[in-house]
Amino acid sequence: MSVRIAKGALLALCLTGSGLLSAGEIAVFAGQGADVNLPDIIPKLLKGDIDMDPTWFWGLNYSREIAMEGLNPVSRFLIEHRITPEWEVQLTKHHGLQDNYESHLAWLLRTRNLELGSIATANFAAGMGPSYAFSKPTYEDGPNGQPNQGEYQFQNYITFEFEFGTPALPDWTLALRVHHRSGMYGLIAPRRVGSNFFALGVRHSF
Repeated sequence: MSVRIAKGALLALCLTGSGLLSAGEIAVFAGQGADVNLPDIIPKLLKGDIDMDPTWFWGLNYSREIAMEGLNPVSRFLIEHRITPEWEVQLTKHHGLQDNYESHLAWLLRTRNLELGSIATANFAAGMGPSYAFSKPTYEDGPNGQPNQGEYQFQNYITFEFEFGTPALPDWTLALRVHHRSGMYGLIAPRRVGSNFFALGVRHSF
């Protein structure tokens, strides 16, 4: 167990790089596995027809804005539309139908805050990047879509997140996100492998 923790911590430190933890945001996430495919999440949520599985994770997440320099077309577009690029790294510990550590590095785009009256704000973010499970992620679907047959450790990570804050606590927010792993339609792992988790997090800016 201590060896696995050390490997996960070492990877997280390597991904963040020396000196990059001087500013940014720290979040703690708790998630539960959902028996649903990524394209079906919104329709099934609207119908209230999603089955949750007895498997969970805890995740420690560090994120930071990416400075936009120069006047290239991408920077101009993001600035004009008030979209902020970010990167994040997360170390995750699963328990339940799988028992492994996982880490991911992702690049995200986040919208500006939308004011919800005078007491709350909300924004939306989406991102993706590489994800690695330090042992077989047995809860995940296998190559034929069968549940609990996961064996592919390196996959693609995708997240969609709603973040909520309040002016009364400017350094604290709540985040609701989808935590998705898959093989990118066969590019890095077979089609139909992967998993989806719904996660709730508390984030602190410093």
